[in-house]
Amino acid sequence: MKSLLPRALAALVTLSAAFAQEGRKFDKLLTYEDVVILKMEPDGIRVMHKGGIAKIAFERLPPELVAEFGLNPEDAELHRKNTTVAESEAATRQKGADFLKSRVTKLSGTILQVKEGGMLLSPAIFTTGKTTEIKIPYTIQEDGPTTLQPHRKPKLRKGYKTETVPETITVEAAWLSCDTKPYIDGMRFEKDVYTVGKFSYVGTDGAERTVPSFTTKSSELLAAAGHGAAVEAAKTPTGTSTGTGFFITGVGHLLTNNHVVEKRTKIEVQVGGRFLPAKVLKFDATNDIALLKVEAPSTKWLPLGEEKGVGLAKPVFTVGFPQVTVQGSSAKFTEGSVSSLSGANDDRRYFQISVPIQPGNSGSPLVDGTGKVVGIVSATLSSGVSERGLEINQNVNYALKISYAKSMLGSAFIAPTPLANPPKTREAIVQAAADAVVLIRAQ
Repeated sequence: MKSLLPRALAALVTLSAAFAQEGRKFDKLLTYEDVVILKMEPDGIRVMHKGGIAKIAFERLPPELVAEFGLNPEDAELHRKNTTVAESEAATRQKGADFLKSRVTKLSGTILQVKEGGMLLSPAIFTTGKTTEIKIPYTIQEDGPTTLQPHRKPKLRKGYKTETVPETITVEAAWLSCDTKPYIDGMRFEKDVYTVGKFSYVGTDGAERTVPSFTTKSSELLAAAGHGAAVEAAKTPTGTSTGTGFFITGVGHLLTNNHVVEKRTKIEVQVGGRFLPAKVLKFDATNDIALLKVEAPSTKWLPLGEEKGVGLAKPVFTVGFPQVTVQGSSAKFTEGSVSSLSGANDDRRYFQISVPIQPGNSGSPLVDGTGKVVGIVSATLSSGVSERGLEINQNVNYALKISYAKSMLGSAFIAPTPLANPPKTREAIVQAAADAVVLIRAQ
């Protein structure tokens, strides 16, 4: 992820009346003296004053300043709700990470048999999470030759030192739930995995056996333990939701994710700095797509491409409106590549992408290097930890392939005439995408 917006997006960053107040000085504001506004936030202002730094909620500010700063109760309430939800989600992620750390273990053995969904190891060695002390022999050479006694023989001192190591257990067989594609019978296996419990199977002799069970699938273990589903939509909580859409015609048609507008009675699209009402013309709940219409001409729109030419490592990018209450309402650019031609559980409807996304990116276009839309950003892998159990999984995201949106539009949809002079440089292509995306607010 780039730390700065490219030059092509710099023009998009516009300061609202509120954010233009940052740096403004007051001799006295409420009970504070020598005040400088450090940051404008949806629910108030953060200031530096004579005694330090303080946050002043908008309810405490004089009405004339609230109006001048552009603060309003709806934005404040939404910001507070989202902050609370974000803190709750962070706590949930940490809880999941702590849970997986308690289950991580090192497993080694010889693959006895690769089966559907996993494999048997025999014998298998794994750590218990406890430690034990062992004695390790050592030899130290002392009193070697000197300049005065060059022929003096050194003395050897032997002994033992105590070292604390993980306690290990060796069992006749163990079951590992994993992706078996890289493995064959007879291979040596050694990897950090997660303990699950017990696994029962019927051997070739007809006898049922129960052995220790492990997995490499952290998301499944989290879901089974009640720490969240494996895949969740990249969306904001129930209440007022925000998302991203993009124009596909010059007469106000745009695509987004269905979950952004589903069961909402009031849908608005930000066009030209103001929110205009929009309505849902079509939707496909199964594939999470919706077609919206706003009564305003759209001078910029994106052509729909084909995913047939999209392969692994294909560079792609998106422009959207993630976490507007925290990051602001200017469009954000992120880029990456296609990591897989299928989504979670090998779902062929999706691309897996390394493009960073966050809540609010739902419905953003996934654009290739020619400026055509090849997918719609729709989901992200929920929290987990790495194979070593040490860090939270990040940047595993999914985009629905554009052919499913085309199927929903149907044969009656007539694509706009291609531009006579389509953008050719990377900066121009990014700018064209930025001009075509809009912020969606639904209640």
